[in-house]
Amino acid sequence: MKRDEEAAAVYESMLNLNSKNAQTWFSLLQVYFAKQEYDKVISIADRAIEATEDNLIFHFYKGVTYELMESFPKALTTHKNTLTLFK
Repeated sequence: MKRDEEAAAVYESMLNLNSKNAQTWFSLLQVYFAKQEYDKVISIADRAIEATEDNLIFHFYKGVTYELMESFPKALTTHKNTLTLFK
């Protein structure tokens, strides 16, 4: 098993113990962002948003990830929604 896969497994285990830990969610998201596994990043961001009650960083990464996927309408919608949440 590669180190990034090992790290992801550890982060998932940690989240099973405390799903509200934003730092662990962010670390898990970073593993897949670095690997450019963007569908996984979106999935993690969605789970993190739900678990951490709309933490800004996860909305931001979700929007940026849609941009990298060239899903510009989804990116724009995500960024607009983020702005309305955090005015």
